[in-house]
Amino acid sequence: MTRTKIGVALTAATMIGLAGCNSSSSRGEGPPEEDPDHEHVAGAVRALASDQNGTLRLYNLSNGEVVWTHAFDGIGAAELSALDTTEDGRFAIISLRGGANGVAFLDSGVLVEEHDDHVHLEVEPPQLLDYRIDGDDFGASLISHVVSHAGRISAFFDGDPDLTDIAYAITIPASNLTGAPVAAQVNQGNRHHGVALPAEDGALIMSVAEGLGTARTGVRIYEGMTEVAGFPTSCAGLHGYAVVDEHYLFGCSNAQGGTLVVTHDHDTDSWTEHQVDFPAGATLGISNFAWHPELDFALAPWGNAAFIRVHPTAETMLEGDVLELPAQACGYALRDDNGEHVLVLTVDGVLRAYDSADWSAGPELKVLDTFECSGTVPILKSVGSYAYLTDPGAGSLLEIEIHDDELEIHQSIALEDEPRRLTLFRYPAGLEDHDH
Repeated sequence: MTRTKIGVALTAATMIGLAGCNSSSSRGEGPPEEDPDHEHVAGAVRALASDQNGTLRLYNLSNGEVVWTHAFDGIGAAELSALDTTEDGRFAIISLRGGANGVAFLDSGVLVEEHDDHVHLEVEPPQLLDYRIDGDDFGASLISHVVSHAGRISAFFDGDPDLTDIAYAITIPASNLTGAPVAAQVNQGNRHHGVALPAEDGALIMSVAEGLGTARTGVRIYEGMTEVAGFPTSCAGLHGYAVVDEHYLFGCSNAQGGTLVVTHDHDTDSWTEHQVDFPAGATLGISNFAWHPELDFALAPWGNAAFIRVHPTAETMLEGDVLELPAQACGYALRDDNGEHVLVLTVDGVLRAYDSADWSAGPELKVLDTFECSGTVPILKSVGSYAYLTDPGAGSLLEIEIHDDELEIHQSIALEDEPRRLTLFRYPAGLEDHDH
């Protein structure tokens, strides 16, 4: 197995301060003379894209080379319903509907190997894992959302009205992917298009649809099979989640009047809930969030041309929490390495950066022609101090470096087909190239 190695020193606080790898490293091995991935330590190393036929391709971002291609039998673009990355940045989470009905995993080959006082950043050949979460094993159907958080992975299956009225949340330790499989935690509820969020200390927060319908109405909290708290009618139309310290946020429809915040008190091991009300007179709701572990708030789209900031301990969102955009948004991401900027792509083809704490305008860059936010739309993500943006028409991926005073296109990578979905693999966000 071929490996590219980059040595990284560990700081006492974060264990991710960088030092160049050389022949004096503890393994006695230096990097190869040509190290194509080294310049991407502060950004993504590889990208996985699916095309209009459902074919997956894994790209090295250093040179645009395709290092892995795969098409699942009987799975087209519609059945390949989502691509995500585990929270450690190593594995792809591939959600499959149709005959596959489950979750497959790809080891991207981008991983960190820890030593006493440093780490090695490894770049290995990718591998589609034998391990998968197969809904048919549990009598479940229609994969909904998959979440990787707090060292666990939770897959929510909707339930199919033609087969069953039961929805399943199937949760596994993230270590299952490379270690010996252990029994999954399986929680049940009535059918709805829901989500299950692994929380700290082993809890699971699962959306519920109370009553006879399939509309999401709130959450219940489990430790194993035991329900330890429940707020089943606190969030009409629940959709979207965020984690801010010990607070778990869920977007609610305007009819509910705000954002549901579920809080875990570690001292008493108790759970409480409260609502952060929408601004007075609001006619909009929240259905998705952006959040970052270094921020004490979350951000959310507010209609199609604004954003709103949500402080989980506040009583209400204020007028000053709203950012009005100059055009319709069609993609957004928080800057990955520190969360200090929210990056927004608008339909005039401009990528704009705003300070996430006070909404002050930062740099902007014209990256695309004016477009309609429909059909196959651009995909915007951030890894480290870079933004990554697909250009569907050109079949390319732009890598854009984020500076405090400018956005700069670092490179354009040709993709072999028009991208429909995209996820990126990285080293931990705190790693920085030693040249910086």
